[in-house]
Amino acid sequence: MAVFVSIPPQKFVVDNIGGKYVQAKVMLAPGQSPETFDPSSKKIESLSGAEIYFLIGVPFERTWSKTLQDVNPDIKMVKCYSEEEGEWRNSGDYDPHIWTSPSNMKKIAEMIKDALIDKDPERKSYYENNYNHLISKLDTLDDYIRTTLAERRTDYFIVSHAAWTFYAREYGLKQIALESSGRETGPKSLARILNIVKEQNIHTLFVQEQYQTPVAQALAAEMNGSIKMLDPLAENYIENMMKVTDEIAEAVK
Repeated sequence: MAVFVSIPPQKFVVDNIGGKYVQAKVMLAPGQSPETFDPSSKKIESLSGAEIYFLIGVPFERTWSKTLQDVNPDIKMVKCYSEEEGEWRNSGDYDPHIWTSPSNMKKIAEMIKDALIDKDPERKSYYENNYNHLISKLDTLDDYIRTTLAERRTDYFIVSHAAWTFYAREYGLKQIALESSGRETGPKSLARILNIVKEQNIHTLFVQEQYQTPVAQALAAEMNGSIKMLDPLAENYIENMMKVTDEIAEAVK
């Protein structure tokens, strides 16, 4: 079965559940931003043979999903997020990176599993078995994150782009972002961030490949700190989230 997903972490889930019976391709290329990505007509046409498209709610989906269905009227569009989240996303002030929370990723996995079974009921037990193995791995990841972050001197961490809202919420952290929903921090907000940096004795600024702004460089210099990379879009979800946790734990200890 040929399916498409919007982002690499979704492919990780599809590959783990679908195994040898499902071939997943990713819409977003490495290094591209889901907030600004604009798929070419050639890219959309490449989906003509896909049976399922797994939506995740990132901004670029809103602009081309109808075009995709015109190209492939038989494709099944499956939302990997709740309707409530969908309404919030359309408000214009949101963080679409719901998958940075392992508990959300478990919900995404369940939606993907159910869609694969609905399309291919003969392999129900195969998909369910793979799904259960994946849930076990996500539970282990959750335990690792909680243990690694348990002893810390501050809850605050500074990022260039607000991509870690759900991760922070799940583990009691406080994300301070220099940019959110396409809006960069103004002088007043930057001054407030600098106060937090000094009060909490923070010396690490996290950026991601798609959002390396001059403001981040200036803040890093002002706080006499280091810049480190976090990637919410890496395909190997569990390995990446362990690495992210190690980096954040080092910054807040």
